[in-house]
Amino acid sequence: MVFQPGEIILNEKYRVEELVGKGAFGEVYRAVHVSLGVVRAIKVLSADAPGVGSKMVDEYHQRYGLEFQLAARLHHPNVVEVYDQDRQGQMVYAVIEYAPGGSLADLLKRQKPLPIKRTVRILLDCAEGLDEIHERLEAVHRDVTPANILLGEDGRAKIGDLGLALVQGGKCSQRSRLGSAAELHPGTPNYRSPEHEGWAPLMPTSDVYSLGCVAFEMLTGQVWKWARRKVERAGELRPDLPQWLDAVVARMLCEAPGLRAADAGDVHTRYATMAQVGAALREGLEREAWEKREAGERQGQERQEVAARAQAEARRAQVAAEKAQRESEARVRTEAKRAAAKSGRGLARRRWLPLVAVLVGAGPCCHPSRETKYG
Repeated sequence: MVFQPGEIILNEKYRVEELVGKGAFGEVYRAVHVSLGVVRAIKVLSADAPGVGSKMVDEYHQRYGLEFQLAARLHHPNVVEVYDQDRQGQMVYAVIEYAPGGSLADLLKRQKPLPIKRTVRILLDCAEGLDEIHERLEAVHRDVTPANILLGEDGRAKIGDLGLALVQGGKCSQRSRLGSAAELHPGTPNYRSPEHEGWAPLMPTSDVYSLGCVAFEMLTGQVWKWARRKVERAGELRPDLPQWLDAVVARMLCEAPGLRAADAGDVHTRYATMAQVGAALREGLEREAWEKREAGERQGQERQEVAARAQAEARRAQVAAEKAQRESEARVRTEAKRAAAKSGRGLARRRWLPLVAVLVGAGPCCHPSRETKYG
């Protein structure tokens, strides 16, 4: 560790709070500006570090200088701010915006694959930041990796480390070949585009490929450079991946670069610009939201139809029950009337029986006409 917590550094401007990151050749500290009270991150490279010599310090001084110069021309919510850079003896440093969420590389060490929703949000943020770099600075980042994507407190992704950027029409940035004599475009091997291997100047579509590699890793937890030997698309490793997002990432990883904005409709070439990437992502999200709304409306309509059918069935059942009740009551009344009528006839017969018996017992004498006839 170059600095200790509590140490006042860089011309007594900053108080070191803690070491937050350590790479192969440098360290990153969280520090507070003594006068302003704001938190910053300080990247430090010292010639005393293992594997670092004065030549590398010179090259990183140039790299930090380029990053500072480019960042001074650019202020965007998806690009890391650079506030200062300098050299003190055999130590170079850059003061940059502090990202409480750390880097995407740190996040992927803790969790991968990432949720689809968060992946899309990070991709949209990165596309916005890189598009600003491409359009406003007319530069290609050349080193889009999880380590160079920082996360703010609100989860917003920010593109960092412009030290390897290639300004269109200008000279390539300087960087140590790190033991390699091959004059390739600089960049991290697992995230370099096919064009990185050639001599021609890179274009924005090269950053599209690199971001596609990052997208593949976020969605599958695997590095595209190695996974491509077994699969062609992220969806083969992530069954729940929406088809539209799978198609967008697959096109970002096309070998054939998109050379013109007019190639946007050619699905066999890579997106030419980050604006096309952002548009494809937003279109996919809007289509997905529309489909969800449509599905929700269909489900709501189906629920209404089911409820209506159930209500109709219940009404029919109620009508049938009421009819059955009326018929039952009618039958009861009919049976009661029949029983009453039958009971009445029986009572009448019982009332007339004595009289009939008297009449029958009296014989012919009871009839005066017969008496006169036979008298």
